[in-house]
Amino acid sequence: MGIQEIRGEDGLWRCSICGTVTRRNVDLFGTTRCFRIKCRCQEAEDAKEAELARQEAEAKAVRDLKRLSMMDEKLRDASCSTFVEDAENRKAYRAAVRYVEKFGEMLKAGQGLMFYGPVGTGKSYTAAVIANELMNRKRPVIMTSFVKLLDRMSRFDTDDEDYIAQLNRADLLFIDELGAQRGTDTAMEKVYNVIDSRYRSCKPLILTTNLEMADIKNERDIRYVRIYDRIVEMCYPIRMGGLSWRKREAARRFQTVKVVLEG
Repeated sequence: MGIQEIRGEDGLWRCSICGTVTRRNVDLFGTTRCFRIKCRCQEAEDAKEAELARQEAEAKAVRDLKRLSMMDEKLRDASCSTFVEDAENRKAYRAAVRYVEKFGEMLKAGQGLMFYGPVGTGKSYTAAVIANELMNRKRPVIMTSFVKLLDRMSRFDTDDEDYIAQLNRADLLFIDELGAQRGTDTAMEKVYNVIDSRYRSCKPLILTTNLEMADIKNERDIRYVRIYDRIVEMCYPIRMGGLSWRKREAARRFQTVKVVLEG
């Protein structure tokens, strides 16, 4: 917006809109010089432009972090509005909603979550709801899985330290499928480095796993023990049980087809 000036009867130049003086004479070493000064209109416009620039910088940071995410498309669309709540997942869902609402406190405390339990009970979807809701609030979040993470770190053009540093720039890191990765010494070392680095960064981590707490607590393999020890310290465990959503969908489709075919 161009600022229009008018000169008053007192000889002073003012903004034609807000009336603020826009020029001031200053004596410098015996010489009078005229300096322009911002009126309230210009200050408001500058503040608006600065806010837009800040918002764009935030959006760019979120986009850059999203490019690091390697999640299935269906998880990228997960949200509170698409979540199907029932008696079996209600506790986990409400915990997820509270986690989003209290994320400032969770971030400050470095407190994460671990959704665990049988295959197909909605662990990944519930975790993705948290991640996407936070991204909608301009929080930088990265979503990936242990399998995809290890695949990325096995590439010759990936520097592990630099990649882990990128992961730690996010306020929240969500890694899916703990326990699905290959159990080689190299893979376990990479997994430990990711989790330990997150621990040392004091930032929250959300994990999902098909393991039960007994599997985690009774593990004897030192490669896994040191990983699980970090996770137990960082992540509050939430069990998700009930019938697999895939089995429910299969049963529903079976009945639909049965009606069509058998009448």
